[in-house]
Amino acid sequence: MTASSSLSGFHQWLLSETTNPACARPLMVHGDTGGPHDSIIPALAEYLNEYDDACDGRWLAATSDLISTIAADSANQRLLGLKVGVDEVPADGAAATREVFDALCARGHIVMAAGSGMPATDVTEAFHVGIGCSADLAERCHMTINPDRIERNCAAHIIGDVFLEWLNCSLRDNSEIRTMEEDLRGE
Repeated sequence: MTASSSLSGFHQWLLSETTNPACARPLMVHGDTGGPHDSIIPALAEYLNEYDDACDGRWLAATSDLISTIAADSANQRLLGLKVGVDEVPADGAAATREVFDALCARGHIVMAAGSGMPATDVTEAFHVGIGCSADLAERCHMTINPDRIERNCAAHIIGDVFLEWLNCSLRDNSEIRTMEEDLRGE
């Protein structure tokens, strides 16, 4: 199924039922998503819609434009379950963008960029992939891709396959593995 990053695609994604919340994890892309890799977010969502049998085509490509559109509209914020109004979430701006970003991550089945206008947040239940060669990416991401060594048409397939293996790994439910992950994060 073709991935959508439009407002109507967002509405369809929002109405879809999440049958298995354990599989509804966000995929966060860090690093250089611009340039030749600017299409990695929609390509990953499209790949996951095709090959993630458990999600039935529910993956959404949350581009920075889509997040900005949702954050600027109080009706769409309400659809996400955000309380908009006095002493709640502002109708627009950085605080609204942060709330929308966090709400999308909490819902899962979403591919989005970390950075490039998005609020810097630590989404612990997400799979983090870095595009670039910095030591910082290698330290905070599950995997990193050197964009100079991977054909851009193959990057989404490689990342998607590794993500699906991670998502469906029965060892992740093992408390010993979770303890190791928490130790690595410094919790």
